[in-house]
Amino acid sequence: MVWSKTVFSFGDSLTSTQMNTIEDAVDEMAREYAAGDVPIAASLVAVATTGTTLTLSKSIQITRAGTLRIKFTLQNSVAGFAEAQINRNGSTVGTLRTESSSTPVTYSEDISGWSVDDTCEIFLRHTTGGGTATLTDFIIFSNVATVAVEIQEAP
Repeated sequence: MVWSKTVFSFGDSLTSTQMNTIEDAVDEMAREYAAGDVPIAASLVAVATTGTTLTLSKSIQITRAGTLRIKFTLQNSVAGFAEAQINRNGSTVGTLRTESSSTPVTYSEDISGWSVDDTCEIFLRHTTGGGTATLTDFIIFSNVATVAVEIQEAP
């Protein structure tokens, strides 16, 4: 379910539809994430390395427990292989992805067991150091967007 921003003015009497909207939003926020196609966080800036050791390249803090769909795009330069892997709080949870193509390739994994305040990380390396591994489009998806309810102050 995708939620949008709901705005109420100070002093408004809420209709039953508005009250139900708020109740549904609170219920949804209490649930755990499930993997889905709604983007909830992203780091889109490219990061590149020539290093041969898997090194933390990107991270996003998780705000709700559950299962997440995590996607990233990996690209290699001319020699060797680019490798990237998803970690949780520094520990491996994803498949080590190896890419030889100079054309960007997007990988996707549904990973369960996330808790509030976990850090979802991507580690990156180049296997030979003779080329460059590039990571872009690190995006986390769930089944529901974050809900925003705004109550406006009196003028």
